[in-house]
Amino acid sequence: MEEEEEEDDEDEDEAEEEVERQTIRSERTLTEPAPRTLHVWEADRQALECRRCARRFNFLVRRHHCRRCGLVVCDRCSGHRIRLPFEHIIQDPVTDPSHQALIAMYPQRVCDACVRPIAKNIIPPLSRYEQSPVVASPMQRSKSAQSLMAECPVCGANFMGVRQNEQEHHLQKCLNTGSPPVRLVRYVVYQLSSSSTQLDDECPICFEEFKTGDKIARMICLCSYHQHCLSDWLARGKGCPVHYDGSSTAIQD
Repeated sequence: MEEEEEEDDEDEDEAEEEVERQTIRSERTLTEPAPRTLHVWEADRQALECRRCARRFNFLVRRHHCRRCGLVVCDRCSGHRIRLPFEHIIQDPVTDPSHQALIAMYPQRVCDACVRPIAKNIIPPLSRYEQSPVVASPMQRSKSAQSLMAECPVCGANFMGVRQNEQEHHLQKCLNTGSPPVRLVRYVVYQLSSSSTQLDDECPICFEEFKTGDKIARMICLCSYHQHCLSDWLARGKGCPVHYDGSSTAIQD
């Protein structure tokens, strides 16, 4: 009889221990964050076609990078521009870390597949001046998004310390009457190392591949060219060969 009671006690103890173990596992599952998908910058040479619509890249269909997932996409599949939290922006590995904070101040190119799930969480509330969503092409950006910029996207005028209504008035004037002369186009120059992800990428101006030791000029739109090619191009008074619209600006060390 006593042996049966001891066995019953042991069974109860084991049952209690099992319940406790399950409780601990459940609590751990609730408190531990879900693993995040690791996004990386895809090298141009790895993508022969758009990762979203499968269009083949060529001279007319250019490569672009989604700053959310890092994949190479075409212009049709990446027509959205949206401000992303700094930690969510996927940057080219060769980008100087000192420029990342400046880049994060601007709306980023985002592909169609990425913009849908994040737009409702990232887009700032619409102001009373807005008539369209913030997620749009560059010429359709809302005024609340523009007011967050450090400079006018049309003429490059410094917006630091300028009140929102003055920014809006300035921007509207630029759009309606044309901008004043654009400040000199500037860019970052660096030398390609043997481990650079840009090796064998094609310069959009001369169509020659980048090689180790080449001096590369990177504009604020993140387009890269041979330094001598871009210098010759800019001598004609134009901006980025890919994105030039008469109002291109860039940065310099």
